[in-house]
Amino acid sequence: MVEVRVLDKNDSPPSFEGAQTEFSVSEEVGVGETVGQVRAIDPDSLGGTVYTLVSGGDGKLVVSEDGRISLAESLDREAEDTYLLGIRASDGSQASHALITVHN
Repeated sequence: MVEVRVLDKNDSPPSFEGAQTEFSVSEEVGVGETVGQVRAIDPDSLGGTVYTLVSGGDGKLVVSEDGRISLAESLDREAEDTYLLGIRASDGSQASHALITVHN
């Protein structure tokens, strides 16, 4: 007897549905600290999801491959009170994007 297993095809992009898209952070939060986390769900069973910052943040905010948003520089509310981040979630062949707002 021969068993044949059919593997899932990577035909669906990760989805940010239900993800929090707005975060508030105090200007007292230190450099390197996490201010938020984004998460996308990939309906395919293959691989993981990698996150990248594609726009915004003015160099003050960064996104790690696992979706953590953290400070690269100190924030000053008087200089800038809102940052819009364009974040990409990719499973290697499919991708989706979300716009995240960070209030200071």
